[in-house]
Amino acid sequence: SDKGGRLYTPSHLSRELMAPEMEPMEYASSWLWYHENHCQGDKPAPIHTIVCGAARPSDLDQPVMAALRSVTDKAKEDFGVVSRRINERKERVLGKEWAATWQVGLPNYSQSQKHGFQIGNIVWLYNAIQMYGVLDMAKDRYATLVNNSGKWDPENTFKENASKIPGFDWMPGCAYDPSYDYSSELKDVPDENKARVLEAMKFVHEWCCPVNSKSMTLEAAAEEKKEEEEDGEKKVVPLEWQAAYDMRPWTAFPERG
Repeated sequence: SDKGGRLYTPSHLSRELMAPEMEPMEYASSWLWYHENHCQGDKPAPIHTIVCGAARPSDLDQPVMAALRSVTDKAKEDFGVVSRRINERKERVLGKEWAATWQVGLPNYSQSQKHGFQIGNIVWLYNAIQMYGVLDMAKDRYATLVNNSGKWDPENTFKENASKIPGFDWMPGCAYDPSYDYSSELKDVPDENKARVLEAMKFVHEWCCPVNSKSMTLEAAAEEKKEEEEDGEKKVVPLEWQAAYDMRPWTAFPERG
């Protein structure tokens, strides 16, 4: 659940969307158990195994409960109620057209040979924050792209960059650069989506980029610093994006600073 939204410590918004029928982690597990029934396409895709990266025994509580409940009519009913609530919010917050077409024409890192921009993933993070308030998860995911950007050299070939950056093969792509003109990267994006794609990338960068990141160009860093000085106010994280609770009784060793 770490890469799926840090659901052991869900946002208030995620919990409000899914309670009282289910907790966010149970809903995420149920989404997989019932995938055969709600997946898109002509061929159903049943899922029979869920992998849980447990750091302590209690991490298995919610997934096990979801597995046990998944065979009951009540769980299926609850899943349907929560799913309808989520779909209603999706149309209200993202908009029906954007929800259906946001990914159209977006290049991934391998199609951005010069700079390795992971545009599709960045826009997906925007949607996830807007829908579920998963800011902390988005920060974790975006920090990797920022780290990659700091090691990326546009003078080298794509293959040279990809091979020299540690971990690039499992978390590839680079972050948004405020100083870059994305016209060529977005050439296949529908005209009605281009402005929002740029807005989404800027939004994610502003909310998720680690403070004092060294990955940006000097021009971009100067521009960002100027904007912060002009605003004169520190961003306040909305309550609905903050953690509703933390299921971890203690911090796992790899996560300790």
